[in-house]
Amino acid sequence: MAITKPETTSNPGSDGVAKPDSLNHVHDAATRGDPVAQRKLGIVYLEGDLGAARSVKEAVSWFRWAAVQGDAGAQFMLGILYDNGLGVTGSETEAVKYYRKASDQGLACAQVNLGVMYDMGHGVTQNETEAARLYRLAADQGLEGGQLNLGVMYQYGRGLIKNAAEAVRLYQMAADQEVPNAQFNLGIMYAIGEGVAENRREAAMYYRRAADQGHAPARHNLENLYSFGQATGINKTEAVKYDRLPADRGVVADRLSLAYRVEQGEIKSEKELVE
Repeated sequence: MAITKPETTSNPGSDGVAKPDSLNHVHDAATRGDPVAQRKLGIVYLEGDLGAARSVKEAVSWFRWAAVQGDAGAQFMLGILYDNGLGVTGSETEAVKYYRKASDQGLACAQVNLGVMYDMGHGVTQNETEAARLYRLAADQGLEGGQLNLGVMYQYGRGLIKNAAEAVRLYQMAADQEVPNAQFNLGIMYAIGEGVAENRREAAMYYRRAADQGHAPARHNLENLYSFGQATGINKTEAVKYDRLPADRGVVADRLSLAYRVEQGEIKSEKELVE
C-alpha cells in the first residue's frame, strides 16, 4: 500500500491544515509527553521532513508513545505500518488491533481500513456484515472511502440487503468528491440502468471524469460507449465486463493523504474527526 507524503510547510496550506513550526518545536513538545506532538514527530521521522533524517524506527517509537496515551491517529499509523511491514514485522493481526483502537475512537480512516480487513478476512475472520457496519460509520462522517465501499456492499448485497438505488446514492457522494473508482462505478450504473434510469450521456460523463484521472477501465468503457453509439445502444455485456472492483486496499490507499492530515491532529471538521 503506497503512502502519500503529507504537506510539511510551516504555515497553514491551501487546505487550511496547520503544519508543524519546526523540528525543535515538535520534538520539545513530544519529549514533554504531548501525544499529538509525539504523533507529529513520528510522521516527521517517517517522511524525513523538517530537516530530520528519515528513520522508520524512530517513527514507530514515537507512534507507540502516543498510542499508549490513547492517541487515535498514532494508533492508526501503527496499523498502517504493521499492515505494510514498515519498520516492524508485518502482521495483519497487529494491524487489526491498532485499526480497532483508532476506529473505536471514531477515526473514519481507521473504520474504513478495519472494514477492509473484515471484508477481505485479513487478520480477522471474514465478516461482511461487520465490514458494512464499519464502512457506514466512516461514510456517515463523509469519508469517501466509506461511501464507496458501502456502495459496493449495497450493489452486491454483501453484508446487508442488496439495494442498487442506495449504492448509486453512495457512489454519487464519493464521485462528487472526485474519487475515480466511484465515478467509474456510477458510470456503470447509468450505462446498464441499475439503481437509476439508464442514461448513456450520464454514463459517458462519469467515465470521462474517472478516465481524466487515469482510470484505465473507465477509458475502456468510454471507448465502448462511443463505439457502439446511440444507434445500436450500449453493449451491456461489454460494460459489465469491466464492472467495478470489490473493496480492497487500493481504495484504502487513496485515503492515506487524508489519513496523514488527520494524523497531524489539526483537522477539526465534522467529516475528519481526530481527537
